[in-house]
Amino acid sequence: MQNRMSISSKLRLFIPVLLILSIVTSVLPLPVTSDTALAQAADDRPLPPIKPRLLIAPQPTPTPVPVQMPAAPTAPAMAELMAKIDLNVPSPAWQNTENFLILGTDRRGNEGVWRTDVIMVVGLDRQNGRAAVLSIPRDLYVEIPNYGMQRINRADYLGEKEINIEGGGPALISQILKNTLGIETTHWVRVEMQGFEALVDAIGGVTVHLDCPFFEPILNLDTNQWEYFTLPAGDVLMDGRTAHWFTRLRLRESDIGRARRQRQFLWALRNQLVSTNLLARFPELWS
Repeated sequence: MQNRMSISSKLRLFIPVLLILSIVTSVLPLPVTSDTALAQAADDRPLPPIKPRLLIAPQPTPTPVPVQMPAAPTAPAMAELMAKIDLNVPSPAWQNTENFLILGTDRRGNEGVWRTDVIMVVGLDRQNGRAAVLSIPRDLYVEIPNYGMQRINRADYLGEKEINIEGGGPALISQILKNTLGIETTHWVRVEMQGFEALVDAIGGVTVHLDCPFFEPILNLDTNQWEYFTLPAGDVLMDGRTAHWFTRLRLRESDIGRARRQRQFLWALRNQLVSTNLLARFPELWS
């Protein structure tokens, strides 16, 4: 109790002192600190003179190097150069051949619109005993009479059902190939999906050599789910249904990859027909 009273009495003694200090502080100016005094003193003194210094050493001006322009070729030099260039343009390889137009469609009977995604020209050079196959991309834009620029895979249907030209769709495609690429075809074959499978099954299947395993997504039309159609590497004996999917699927490899596989299958079919003498059975197969 006595301690508390002594502390409180001491505080009461300091209260007037605190009041006096507050009044004096508000009236008198604040003392100048040593840093402030140094700054004021520095403001009164003149700055030392600044001596300019060159930070980048001068470099000598480079001496320009004269550029020697090449001399213009003289007439004898040009003649010698042109003599080394072969200007003999070979004649087009497809003009001395017998060309067959092969069409593959998704046509089903006589109803509905169909597309002809398989368009190939098989050229037979009988004089030199050789043959070649040319695939026409289905997305190639060509001029179709009365329809302007269209994909060539529409020409077969338009020529057959809309334009009604003589010879139908194959005749229109033949005319387009002649006008666009300068290739004349004299014979044509149109193959539908069901007929293609039946032909492969009728000859006992076709053996195709695959350098690597083949797989492509395939749409199962019954369950609307994607599954993979796969084939192993090596010699694969394909029946009609297998050959159908091998030459039709294109999701992974695009239309260019599919066209390559179609040519691969066509050559395998050719080799098998020749090696097994199946050509002699064509009248039987046709019936």
